[in-house]
Amino acid sequence: CLLVQSGQAASRELVIAWRNSMLANGSSPGTVASLVCGVTSLTMACKAAGVIDWHMGKVAPSVWRVASWRPARRGDVERISTHLEGLADPGTKQGKRAIRDAAILRCIYCFSMGRNHLHRLMRCDAEDLMGRADASGDTQRVILSWLRVRGDWAGPLFHRLHAAPSHDEAGPLSGEYVRLMLRQRAKEAGCKTECRPHGIKKASQHAQAIGEGSIGEVFGRSLENIMATKIWPAVGIAKL
Repeated sequence: CLLVQSGQAASRELVIAWRNSMLANGSSPGTVASLVCGVTSLTMACKAAGVIDWHMGKVAPSVWRVASWRPARRGDVERISTHLEGLADPGTKQGKRAIRDAAILRCIYCFSMGRNHLHRLMRCDAEDLMGRADASGDTQRVILSWLRVRGDWAGPLFHRLHAAPSHDEAGPLSGEYVRLMLRQRAKEAGCKTECRPHGIKKASQHAQAIGEGSIGEVFGRSLENIMATKIWPAVGIAKL
């Protein structure tokens, strides 16, 4: 009823704002497209029934092709890391963004973190990350570099740089932003294949399994990361 009474221009603005809010909260383009297409189909049905005389189109986001689940190449991960360290400069906005992106890459690769886990990290979690047994010296150095740029104010560990650093109201980076950021950084570094958070996470687990010779230990840490996101709070590690 709201769309019918608002008219074409106002209805289009409402649907686009709804679409952008879902994407900003980390929903995948495919999920958002299916929901938005449901609304556009409703307007087509209303037009066919003579309720309205307009049609809403071109409001669904672009849907990426189904991504491969293969792990990323370790050389590509190192290439992106080297590229970001070359751009790092605390005195410029682009350099600060490179420092932040390098810390995100290290968290995904060294700690086997997913996008949902990164989204939940807060400033108070930084020391725990650097104190983990699987935190290498390079990882600690990169995270410390980001903390010096970020500051000690309470709030999400990774945030947009246009957010004011004097309060804790800055929202965390969305999972979709992390995916697009890694895709762009891989292109800048000259990687021949796409790099996605899940692929980098799997590459980390594969490298750990080879180094330790124990798939069970790597799988156990993956389960701990899953439980840390509180997606399945009623399921215990032992049952999984």
